[in-house]
Amino acid sequence: MTNYSDEQLSAFLDNELSPSEYQQCAEDIAANAELQRRVDALRAADEIARDYFKRVDEQADNGALIDLINSAPSMDLATSTMNKVVTLPTKKPLLTRITSLAVAASVLFAVGALWRTVSVTSPYAQEQVLLSELSSGEIRSYDDSRAELVQSWRTSNGEICRELMLHRAEGSNTIIGCWHNHGWEITTLDNDTADYQPASSNDVTFGAERLTPEEERRWLEQH
Repeated sequence: MTNYSDEQLSAFLDNELSPSEYQQCAEDIAANAELQRRVDALRAADEIARDYFKRVDEQADNGALIDLINSAPSMDLATSTMNKVVTLPTKKPLLTRITSLAVAASVLFAVGALWRTVSVTSPYAQEQVLLSELSSGEIRSYDDSRAELVQSWRTSNGEICRELMLHRAEGSNTIIGCWHNHGWEITTLDNDTADYQPASSNDVTFGAERLTPEEERRWLEQH
């Protein structure tokens, strides 16, 4: 089996591979749980992007837009939290600007970014509590951080995964937690340290299914 890079998986999701390459990639993903998990995470992340931009578009003419922009981390490492300036032109250019900022905050995979899996004894104890307690859309502040539970979904192999956004003074990052053997397996993405490339939401989902509010509530009660 080919050792697929993030760029190749993105090209697969965007249907940019040749027919033969696409078919081979699809077969490899269907036969490999880890590849399925990566594709499921990318698919879910793109849904987050669309939800985010929908909120921005709906609120583009009122003060809540400023809060949305301020919650998005800069993709320019030279830009510090003490020098975060966002120009507010007309509505359409503003949405273009948000594309370059907010995507890093909530959605997409990074080329060369720091992905890592940690055990339940990791420094992410507080985040694991949040993954086990928060409902989708719920926001909680703790220490010097603000956490938002974005969504929950069921992967093609039946695992429950959840997306958590963490905002701190030094930047923001995404946590994807998947429930394994009575504990969270956590993958983190540092949104401020890489270039970002979208993956289309119109292609293969490999059985990933977003939980309804009722399904999510029942799962939280049982765990």
